[in-house]
Amino acid sequence: MSCQLYAVAMSLAAGRMVGCEILPCAFARMMKQLLVIGLILFAWNPQPAEAKDDIRIVSLSPPTDKPLRAGDTVTFEIKVQMEVDPSAGMRRLHVGAYRVREQNDILVAWQEIVLSGKHTLSFKGIARVPATRQISVLATISDPTFRGLGKRALSYDAKDYSVVDAAGKKVNATTSRKDTVTITSVSPAAGSTLKTGETVTFDLKADYDFRSFQTGRVVLGFTSQGNVQPVLASEPIRRGKGKLSFNRSLQMGPAIGGEPVAFVLLLPEDSVRGTAIDQKSFRVEQSAESSPDTPSRITVNVSDEFEDHLRITAITPSLGTPLRTGETIDFEVKIDYDINSVDVAQLDIRFGVFTTYADTRIPAHALDSRILERGRGSLVVTRRLWIPTGSSSDYPVTVRLSMPANGGDTITYKVTP
Repeated sequence: MSCQLYAVAMSLAAGRMVGCEILPCAFARMMKQLLVIGLILFAWNPQPAEAKDDIRIVSLSPPTDKPLRAGDTVTFEIKVQMEVDPSAGMRRLHVGAYRVREQNDILVAWQEIVLSGKHTLSFKGIARVPATRQISVLATISDPTFRGLGKRALSYDAKDYSVVDAAGKKVNATTSRKDTVTITSVSPAAGSTLKTGETVTFDLKADYDFRSFQTGRVVLGFTSQGNVQPVLASEPIRRGKGKLSFNRSLQMGPAIGGEPVAFVLLLPEDSVRGTAIDQKSFRVEQSAESSPDTPSRITVNVSDEFEDHLRITAITPSLGTPLRTGETIDFEVKIDYDINSVDVAQLDIRFGVFTTYADTRIPAHALDSRILERGRGSLVVTRRLWIPTGSSSDYPVTVRLSMPANGGDTITYKVTP
């Protein structure tokens, strides 16, 4: 393992995408909201820490002595043992499997708050093996507060797999190649003032040079106020240079905000991380009758072809059941999804909002992340979680797709002391 993971995490935390320029403010805020939990999974450093915390991967399936085969579906079973410094009170645990290349993608990942003392926990998740030179399984203990974001782990352990192709040949690291995409023209012109309620047809042309992988996808979308609007177009591409023309219509609903941004993004095969982006900004004139809760709609020549849907269809404990701080709860969440905008998207299931511990605010309590492929499906997520003392009176369970896929749902419990 190298410190590449750490460098990538710092770049993303600063509001950048790998291989891209700094994103617009609204886009950067959105990226941080979607990725901040995943980013701190990378915050490890091979130097020893002074804190008396320890974590070890004591069992791992499949074993690392045999390579994984690209394209196979694998069930990762990870068992960790940890000891949290008694003086710490609590720590944040991160466990996950990642692919390592020019950028780093989650295959499956989990996090939660753990109390001081000794613990043994097991995690199980299914993932398809991508064509990458290495897959790493990481387990870390870190500071659970906002002060811990981006800092090195207090203790970590790592195991690595090599990956072979269908012929049994090892997948080697490729030379880093920079992908580029440029919006060469757009109508209405960038900077134009649009009106709330009107339907605007955007005529956009873009040139790209795609070198990092054999195949990928170009995505056209809108972002504003930290949220991605439904994707307007999504076109498959192959390695090399090319030109694309997009002609799409979008209704300027109030939810699109005052300064929307049209973006064109390059996505490599099987990846949820873009390698290149270009964008153009506009202004929207808000009317006095505009309601910020009214959603914008795709109209005219774009139906639901690129729309994504995500919904919690069942949950245990049943909605309305009060949760009590200090208790351990067995959650079971059934999720239905329909992904159309991209080939793969990262699904994050977040449990809880924040905890106040020793007068310190602690970010979201637990997370479950995995990769979903295009199409319809359903899955069930089970987690046994401790409800920390000092939790907010609201305890939401939120599901969300990573950008540029767009979909989410939330169910909220009430918490009593």
